[in-house]
Amino acid sequence: IGASAPKLRVRESPVRGLEAVQKLSKGEVAIRVPRSLVLEITDLDAKPKDDLLLSALQWRELDWEGRLAATLLAVQKNTASISEHKKWFDSLPESYDEIP
Repeated sequence: IGASAPKLRVRESPVRGLEAVQKLSKGEVAIRVPRSLVLEITDLDAKPKDDLLLSALQWRELDWEGRLAATLLAVQKNTASISEHKKWFDSLPESYDEIP
């Protein structure tokens, strides 16, 4: 089962993001994502599989941006076996006109 967001849609312009297509009530859950589909990079002890070529110590010393970059690079170089996230990684834009 994938994510569920019945009142949202992906918007591509002027920037990529989510947009409500129906009114959301205060406190209403807008999106549900199964934990198995979540890419966890903020938990210092939740280092992904060993194919990121980082030791557990190196993983803990990186900030969240560094952990995300290491994960993205490993997937791009096909050294990471994070196959459950491959579809998400493949959907990321390769460049942004707004960012030089």
